[in-house]
This record gives sequence, structure tokens and C-alpha cells, in this order.
Amino acid sequence: MIKGVNHMTIGENVKRFREQKNMSQRELASKVLVSSVMINNVEHDKKMPSVRLLKDLAVVFGCKTDDLLETEENEKSAI
Repeated sequence: MIKGVNHMTIGENVKRFREQKNMSQRELASKVLVSSVMINNVEHDKKMPSVRLLKDLAVVFGCKTDDLLETEENEKSAI
């Protein structure tokens, strides 16, 4: 992922990766052993995913946890 390009929230990143894999929230929840309500809450930025969940999501998506965590807010704080 190119630094400075992604201006999404963690939830938006999770949703984008899920949709790229053509998965429903229910399918993703089943793969990472959480409820579909939890996936929905994460995607809508109502709940922050745990470290374990972030790791599990990264495995399912075939990405790094950093790819899920990269947000506009993180980029600003790095300046």
C-alpha cells in the first residue's frame, strides 16, 4: 500500500477488503470466529477490533495488519 493514498477509517478498510474477497459480513464473521454484528460494528466504526481480530482479518484478507490500520488520522500523527 502506498503511504499517503489511503484516507479511510479502519472500518472502511475492513469493508473494502471484505468486498474485494466477495464475502458477506456473515461469511467473514464465520472465518474469524466472531458474530456478524461485530463485523458490522467494526465496519461502521462503532467498535474497534481487538488485536486478535485484526490478525485474523489480515490472514483471511491476505494482507498485513498495517493495511487495515492505515487511516488518515494515523498519517497526520506521523507528520
